[in-house]
Amino acid sequence: MLVLTLAFRYLVGRIRQSWLTIIGVALGIVALTVMQAMMLGLRGLFIERVLGTVPHIIVKKETTEKEDALAPSRVALSLLRGGTLAEASRRPAPDLREEIRGYREFERRIRETPGVAVTALLVEGDVVFTFGGRAEPVHLMGVDPLRQAQVVAFADKLLGISPQDLAGDQYGVILGRHLADTLGARVGDRVTAIPRDGGTVSLRVLGLYESRVYDVDLTTAFVNLRRGQSLLGMDGTVTSIQARVVDRTEAAAIGRQIQGSTGLHAESWLEGHADRLRLINMITTIMLSVVALTMVISGMGIATTLITIVSEKAFDIGVLKAMGMRPRSVALIFLLLSLLLMGLGVLIGDGIAYGIIEVLRRTPTATSSRPGAGLVDSDTWPMEQSLQIYLVSAVFALVVSAIAGVSPALRAARLTPLAIIRNAGD
Repeated sequence: MLVLTLAFRYLVGRIRQSWLTIIGVALGIVALTVMQAMMLGLRGLFIERVLGTVPHIIVKKETTEKEDALAPSRVALSLLRGGTLAEASRRPAPDLREEIRGYREFERRIRETPGVAVTALLVEGDVVFTFGGRAEPVHLMGVDPLRQAQVVAFADKLLGISPQDLAGDQYGVILGRHLADTLGARVGDRVTAIPRDGGTVSLRVLGLYESRVYDVDLTTAFVNLRRGQSLLGMDGTVTSIQARVVDRTEAAAIGRQIQGSTGLHAESWLEGHADRLRLINMITTIMLSVVALTMVISGMGIATTLITIVSEKAFDIGVLKAMGMRPRSVALIFLLLSLLLMGLGVLIGDGIAYGIIEVLRRTPTATSSRPGAGLVDSDTWPMEQSLQIYLVSAVFALVVSAIAGVSPALRAARLTPLAIIRNAGD
């Protein structure tokens, strides 16, 4: 009790310097906590958006040959040199899509894999949509709407339509929200789809799709599975089989099981977006490391304050030792003083950080009004409000304060009472 009382007296005895130290600690805590909330919030938002548009596992036929993107140009140039540019007997660029035949059997095997909750078939490919004199390249996805809604958050992202509406309409299409804006098409309008093989198909816009991932909403359109197979020339085949698992953290392991049982390539959502997640993690690490330096600087401020107090209170320390106080108890006084300074800074800093995070969570962002301004679209700042971020900041701060207090505490413990009193008398 005496040790704690002395530590508190030394804290109050230099109240101005103590408050400057506490404010420095509080500012470091605010920066560290808010930065954690922002980066964890961004990561969580990205995962939430991704899992709303892609399945936990996507199973495809492994590509063994890469398509040459310049093949059409090479063929055209070779014909031009020969004096002929028209009347090609076949398309110059073969479609090297890897299609899954006998997909019903593969889907059955995937569905029977332990951990798999539900599966859905998918055909996808590139077409051109025209409307009102405008033409836009579109990534067309043919789905079974009811099953698609079970694999991903498909229904939640539909505007003015339900999956049942698309399931019962062979000539209906759902446009990505930004794609509809680019074409100038609205619900009820008819757009013309032009597949690679030529010909045209008129489709009626049933509704809009908004994933809040800009690239997806700008380029994607959904049709019924059978219509997609017909438009993309894949009757009797699909491009992939999607699967949702019970525990998404086990997606990679379950994917390996599927790959072994089917011979197809199974990719989990985490593997498919590993590069972006690594980028977010790298940015998070760099920013938190820079912010953590402010806590180290705050620790140096605490160490400076304690060293000053030890010098000023050397006579008091000598008297305490002469009265029988052990060096260990003297060291504990200054360790407690260090923890008090840091503890008060943590409490004040966490309170300020909580308020800032709550305000930012309710503040509209520029990305909500400027599509494509960020990786994902968000109405407010993506801030995570959780006990974890406050605990991490507090633990880190207390470790820094303990380290900062070691040197002054040892210095105080090593002071010799006789020498102190003799120097004071001189």
